[in-house]
Amino acid sequence: MALISVHKEANFQYTLVSFRRYFESFKENYRFSMQLTLFYGAGFLLLYYSLFISTQMRGILYLMINFLLIALLLFFVVAYFNAMILYQNYDVKFLDLVKLSFILIFLVPKKTLGIVSLSALPIVVSVIYPAFIFFLFSTVVVLYMLIENDLTEKIEEFTELTG
Repeated sequence: MALISVHKEANFQYTLVSFRRYFESFKENYRFSMQLTLFYGAGFLLLYYSLFISTQMRGILYLMINFLLIALLLFFVVAYFNAMILYQNYDVKFLDLVKLSFILIFLVPKKTLGIVSLSALPIVVSVIYPAFIFFLFSTVVVLYMLIENDLTEKIEEFTELTG
């Protein structure tokens, strides 16, 4: 979250980004980001372990279960990034943030597919060029922040329609 908040405040101007600002933002967001990471991490590990067990079974039913679990794993990753962006833009309670992050996946399905494909691109590049792995997470965050404006506009539009 520190990475997202510092780049959001700097508006992608590299002169305004500093290690001191990263550290201050890290201290500000530490507790909430740990709660968020532990929640999504526990869900991800549970689904991953289910996938591990399911891949050892044979049959068409287990193949369908495997694809379903892979889709749920991707949803969890996208929901985690959605939760980080929502936390930076809105003052929301933890449970509401989790609900909104999953709802946002289905509210903007084209953006969700774009996020998954843009997140897969740096991973594939890091397999080809292993040195790129050092920039993997920051590249995914920057790509996600480019999509973030459309997501927040969609949320604002949705809140105007409902409230």
